[in-house]
Amino acid sequence: MRSQDMSDEEIARRGLQIYEQRLKPTLEQTHTGEQVAISVEDGDYEVAPTGAEADARLRSRHPDAVFALLEVGKPLLDWPWSRTDVLAGKP
Repeated sequence: MRSQDMSDEEIARRGLQIYEQRLKPTLEQTHTGEQVAISVEDGDYEVAPTGAEADARLRSRHPDAVFALLEVGKPLLDWPWSRTDVLAGKP
């Protein structure tokens, strides 16, 4: 399934999966409280103090990307699975 065809919930799940499996150990050492934008297709990411900044940086490299926007270090139980404010959205 191409990322443009995924639901918001699937985008959030894939973004969180990439974060948990590949990024968490490294990012939580130095970037807790910052925002990370994660491409759900290739796992590329950007970290910045704000979501808008992380979004702009990642989108400059991947203008058509679909990605999840997450807060580094936020407890898993607090992640809003179906809220669209955690998503950068679809182009």
